[in-house]
Order: sequence, then structure tokens, then C-alpha cells
Amino acid sequence: MARLERKTGRYVLGLPIILPLILIGILAAACVHFPDDTPKLDKSRREFDGDQKTVLKAIRTVLLNRDFGEAAETKPGRLETDYVVQGDWRTRVIATVRPIGRRRSEVTLAVITEKRSSDQWIPKSVMGKEQYEEFFDEIEIQTYREWYKAQ
Repeated sequence: MARLERKTGRYVLGLPIILPLILIGILAAACVHFPDDTPKLDKSRREFDGDQKTVLKAIRTVLLNRDFGEAAETKPGRLETDYVVQGDWRTRVIATVRPIGRRRSEVTLAVITEKRSSDQWIPKSVMGKEQYEEFFDEIEIQTYREWYKAQ
């Protein structure tokens, strides 16, 4: 058991007490989480005039036109494409359409791009705000086309 020794009017902690305190401090510092260097998945939102069904049709058409292939509805209001591989890169799109009114919908669009490393795929941020805006503009125009087809 450690004892406090008295030297020149002050108490000095012995080595057996200081060493465990230092080790506890080092272990506590090792448990601190540092931010991850991998980018978060990019996604963006926009509201559209149109019911959920019409906007989903428009998104499917835009994805086909952009060579993402046929989008599958994994959940009601959620479309997902398979990965499109080009060299060391692969990309897929996830779109969620949520009704926010009788004739208004909110679209959340996530374009997931990954680059191949030696043994795994690493997520990369390549889509900027301008690219998402172009994507949304195409969806908006196609939504109006879908309305016109229905009439």
C-alpha cells in the first residue's frame, strides 16, 4: 500500500500511486474517437410539384436516361439502382420521395460513388451542389412530361 511521505513540510505521493494514474490517463486518451477521414454520403433534397407516383416515374426515367439502369423500389417511395462500374469507380443512386401535400413531394437524392483500392471500395465525394441541381432540374422537367402524358 502506498504511503504519503513527509518531506520539507509537504506530502509527496509515492511512485505506486502516480504510475497507475498515468496509465489510466493514457488509456482514457486512447478511447477518444477521432473524426473519420472517409467522407459522408452525399445527398440533397428538393421539393417538387407533383404527387409521389408521378415524381417516382420521372426519377425512373431520368435514371434510365443517365445510364443507371432500371431502378428498383425497395420500400414504398424509395428507388435504388445497382452499381454502375466504370474502371476503378462505381456509382449508384438512392432516391426517396415523400409526399408533403396533396400535389407536392420532397425528393432526397443520394449519389454514392466509390473508388476501388487494392482490396475494397472506398467512398468518395465527387458530387457538388451544381451536379445535384442539374439532376433535380432533369427530374423536374420529366415530372412535367409525365403530367403531359397522363392528360
